[in-house]
Amino acid sequence: MNIKLQSITDEYLENAKKAFDKAKSKMELDQAKAMYLGPKSILLQEIKEIPQIDQADRAEAGKLLNTRKNELTNIYLELINKENDSKNNNSVDMSLPYLTEEYSYGHSHPTSMVLAQTFDIFTKLGFEIIDSDEVETDWYNFEALNMPKEHPARDMQDTFYI
Repeated sequence: MNIKLQSITDEYLENAKKAFDKAKSKMELDQAKAMYLGPKSILLQEIKEIPQIDQADRAEAGKLLNTRKNELTNIYLELINKENDSKNNNSVDMSLPYLTEEYSYGHSHPTSMVLAQTFDIFTKLGFEIIDSDEVETDWYNFEALNMPKEHPARDMQDTFYI
Protein backbone atom coordinates (compact mmCIF):
# COMPACT_ATOMS: atom_id res chain seq x y z
CA MET A 1 0.00 0.00 0.00
CA ASN A 2 1.08 3.53 -0.67
CA ILE A 3 2.66 4.94 2.52
CA LYS A 4 1.93 8.48 1.32
CA LEU A 5 -1.77 7.67 1.17
CA GLN A 6 -1.72 6.31 4.74
CA SER A 7 0.05 9.35 6.21
CA ILE A 8 -2.11 11.85 4.34
CA THR A 9 -5.31 10.23 5.56
CA ASP A 10 -4.08 10.02 9.20
CA GLU A 11 -3.11 13.70 9.24
CA TYR A 12 -6.20 14.59 7.28
CA LEU A 13 -8.43 12.79 9.76
CA GLU A 14 -6.83 14.52 12.75
CA ASN A 15 -7.07 17.96 11.12
CA ALA A 16 -10.69 17.35 10.18
CA LYS A 17 -11.56 16.27 13.73
CA LYS A 18 -9.94 19.42 15.10
CA ALA A 19 -11.80 21.60 12.61
CA PHE A 20 -15.13 19.98 13.49
CA ASP A 21 -14.44 20.36 17.21
CA LYS A 22 -13.49 24.05 16.82
CA ALA A 23 -16.71 24.86 14.96
CA LYS A 24 -19.04 26.85 17.22
CA SER A 25 -21.94 27.42 14.86
CA LYS A 26 -23.74 25.46 12.17
CA MET A 27 -22.21 27.69 9.51
CA GLU A 28 -18.65 26.94 10.73
CA LEU A 29 -19.52 23.25 10.90
CA ASP A 30 -20.82 23.32 7.33
CA GLN A 31 -17.64 25.10 6.20
CA ALA A 32 -15.52 22.39 7.85
CA LYS A 33 -17.66 19.73 6.17
CA ALA A 34 -17.19 21.38 2.78
CA MET A 35 -13.43 21.58 3.35
CA TYR A 36 -12.95 17.97 4.50
CA LEU A 37 -15.89 16.10 2.93
CA GLY A 38 -16.94 18.32 0.04
CA PRO A 39 -16.44 17.56 -3.65
CA LYS A 40 -13.18 19.55 -3.77
CA SER A 41 -11.77 18.03 -0.57
CA ILE A 42 -8.51 16.12 -0.58
CA LEU A 43 -10.29 12.98 0.62
CA LEU A 44 -12.69 12.88 -2.33
CA GLN A 45 -9.86 13.75 -4.73
CA GLU A 46 -7.97 10.70 -3.41
CA ILE A 47 -11.09 8.55 -3.79
CA LYS A 48 -11.32 9.65 -7.42
CA GLU A 49 -7.68 8.59 -7.95
CA ILE A 50 -8.28 5.02 -6.70
CA PRO A 51 -8.61 3.61 -10.26
CA GLN A 52 -5.06 4.83 -10.97
CA ILE A 53 -3.57 2.88 -8.04
CA ASP A 54 -2.04 -0.54 -8.64
CA GLN A 55 -4.50 -3.43 -8.69
CA ALA A 56 -2.89 -5.02 -5.61
CA ASP A 57 -3.28 -1.90 -3.44
CA ARG A 58 -6.58 -0.65 -4.87
CA ALA A 59 -8.93 -2.63 -2.57
CA GLU A 60 -6.99 -1.73 0.56
CA ALA A 61 -6.80 1.95 -0.41
CA GLY A 62 -10.54 2.03 -1.18
CA LYS A 63 -11.39 0.46 2.19
CA LEU A 64 -9.12 2.90 4.02
CA LEU A 65 -10.49 5.98 2.26
CA ASN A 66 -14.11 4.91 2.66
CA THR A 67 -13.53 4.14 6.35
CA ARG A 68 -12.04 7.62 6.88
CA LYS A 69 -14.88 9.22 4.91
CA ASN A 70 -17.47 7.37 7.03
CA GLU A 71 -15.67 8.36 10.25
CA LEU A 72 -15.72 12.03 9.28
CA THR A 73 -19.35 11.83 8.18
CA ASN A 74 -20.31 10.25 11.51
CA ILE A 75 -18.44 12.94 13.45
CA TYR A 76 -20.23 15.63 11.45
CA LEU A 77 -23.65 14.02 11.99
CA GLU A 78 -23.05 13.63 15.73
CA LEU A 79 -22.15 17.30 16.05
CA ILE A 80 -25.21 18.33 14.02
CA ASN A 81 -27.44 16.18 16.25
CA LYS A 82 -25.89 17.67 19.40
CA GLU A 83 -26.50 21.16 18.07
CA ASN A 84 -30.11 20.34 17.18
CA ASP A 85 -30.69 18.80 20.63
CA SER A 86 -29.25 21.85 22.37
CA LYS A 87 -31.47 24.13 20.25
CA ASN A 88 -34.53 22.05 21.13
CA ASN A 89 -33.67 22.10 24.84
CA ASN A 90 -33.03 25.84 24.93
CA SER A 91 -35.98 26.91 22.84
CA VAL A 92 -39.00 28.49 24.50
CA ASP A 93 -42.48 27.36 23.62
CA MET A 94 -44.40 30.61 23.32
CA SER A 95 -47.74 28.82 23.46
CA LEU A 96 -47.16 27.81 27.09
CA PRO A 97 -48.35 30.11 29.87
CA TYR A 98 -45.65 32.18 31.52
CA LEU A 99 -46.41 31.24 35.09
CA THR A 100 -45.18 27.91 36.34
CA GLU A 101 -45.75 26.05 39.58
CA GLU A 102 -42.98 28.08 41.19
CA TYR A 103 -44.76 31.33 40.42
CA SER A 104 -48.41 30.37 40.48
CA TYR A 105 -50.48 33.31 41.67
CA GLY A 106 -54.10 33.43 42.66
CA HIS A 107 -56.54 31.18 44.45
CA SER A 108 -60.20 30.26 44.47
CA HIS A 109 -62.66 32.81 45.80
CA PRO A 110 -63.89 31.94 49.32
CA THR A 111 -67.47 31.74 48.10
CA SER A 112 -66.44 29.27 45.38
CA MET A 113 -64.56 27.21 47.96
CA VAL A 114 -67.61 27.06 50.29
CA LEU A 115 -69.86 26.17 47.34
CA ALA A 116 -67.49 23.34 46.33
CA GLN A 117 -67.43 22.02 49.92
CA THR A 118 -71.23 22.17 50.03
CA PHE A 119 -71.46 20.26 46.76
CA ASP A 120 -69.08 17.61 48.18
CA ILE A 121 -71.14 17.21 51.35
CA PHE A 122 -74.46 16.83 49.54
CA THR A 123 -72.96 14.52 46.91
CA LYS A 124 -71.68 12.24 49.68
CA LEU A 125 -75.19 12.23 51.19
CA GLY A 126 -76.56 10.93 47.89
CA PHE A 127 -77.84 14.09 46.26
CA GLU A 128 -77.05 15.04 42.67
CA ILE A 129 -75.86 18.43 41.49
CA ILE A 130 -77.94 19.61 38.54
CA ASP A 131 -77.07 22.73 36.61
CA SER A 132 -80.01 24.66 35.14
CA ASP A 133 -81.10 28.14 34.11
CA GLU A 134 -80.69 30.81 36.76
CA VAL A 135 -83.56 32.98 35.47
CA GLU A 136 -86.90 31.54 34.44
CA THR A 137 -89.51 32.97 32.08
CA ASP A 138 -93.10 33.93 32.89
CA TRP A 139 -94.27 30.73 31.23
CA TYR A 140 -92.31 28.40 33.52
CA ASN A 141 -93.01 30.38 36.69
CA PHE A 142 -96.74 31.04 36.29
CA GLU A 143 -98.54 30.06 33.05
CA ALA A 144 -97.43 26.41 33.08
CA LEU A 145 -98.59 26.19 36.71
CA ASN A 146 -102.04 27.61 35.79
CA MET A 147 -101.68 30.64 38.08
CA PRO A 148 -104.21 33.36 37.27
CA LYS A 149 -103.04 36.79 36.10
CA GLU A 150 -104.31 38.38 39.33
CA HIS A 151 -102.40 36.08 41.66
CA PRO A 152 -100.37 37.99 44.32
CA ALA A 153 -97.16 36.10 43.46
CA ARG A 154 -97.17 37.86 40.09
CA ASP A 155 -96.76 41.31 41.66
CA MET A 156 -93.68 43.15 40.35
CA GLN A 157 -92.17 43.64 43.79
CA ASP A 158 -92.28 39.89 44.52
CA THR A 159 -91.16 38.31 41.23
CA PHE A 160 -88.30 38.68 38.76
CA TYR A 161 -88.72 37.14 35.34
CA ILE A 162 -87.98 37.91 31.71
